[in-house]
Amino acid sequence: MKKQEPYGDTAEQKRSADLRFQRYQERIETEAAFFRAKLLTLALLTATATLVWSLSSTENGKQVCQIISEIFR
Repeated sequence: MKKQEPYGDTAEQKRSADLRFQRYQERIETEAAFFRAKLLTLALLTATATLVWSLSSTENGKQVCQIISEIFR
């Protein structure tokens, strides 16, 4: 007869539960990193759009935008 661990779990069941928990934690960390990357991308796009909008609203800014667009052609 096998010796029962405290709370009725065997060592194998505990290892299995630990592995499931570890995989769960890894999935949560991966999803959180992906979410942070999406937020950072959104923030950068918003900052770029705001910069372009503010530049294009002034005469000097329009010239800067024209120079930038010519650089990327």
